[in-house]
Amino acid sequence: MTAAVSSKGPRIDSEVKNAILAVALLKEEDAVNVHAESITDTIVSKLVKRIEPVTHRMASSADFAAANGLTQAETILMLKDVSAQLQLVTVSLNKALEKAATQQQPAATPIQLTWADVARAKPLAIPTDYNPDLPAQRPNSSNILHTMQRRS
Repeated sequence: MTAAVSSKGPRIDSEVKNAILAVALLKEEDAVNVHAESITDTIVSKLVKRIEPVTHRMASSADFAAANGLTQAETILMLKDVSAQLQLVTVSLNKALEKAATQQQPAATPIQLTWADVARAKPLAIPTDYNPDLPAQRPNSSNILHTMQRRS
């Protein structure tokens, strides 16, 4: 518009010409500002549309990390408690073992005889009233008692 006013055309008074140029410059500046605002708004809205999913994912990741950190902290505290309890149980078991070791005397190991030991052993005394010629004799209880007394 300023170009049309300043070009060679009908002669206009310089005061009017200056006023028209001032209004035209203001209008042109306003139009440029409106156009710049429109472009800026368009650019900003497109950037926000592109950035919004990323910010949403970042917020979701931050929430997950916070919840995960809280869960890990709770787990660590529980593990510390269990560790302390196990340590007390270990101390208690060690004391019980020490007490049992001091109170208990070693058990006598049973004698394990082999066939060679049995063969070398003295035969038991044969009762005096035993007769091998008689059919299957069973010693009576008084004979067994008498035989046992003689052995000792």
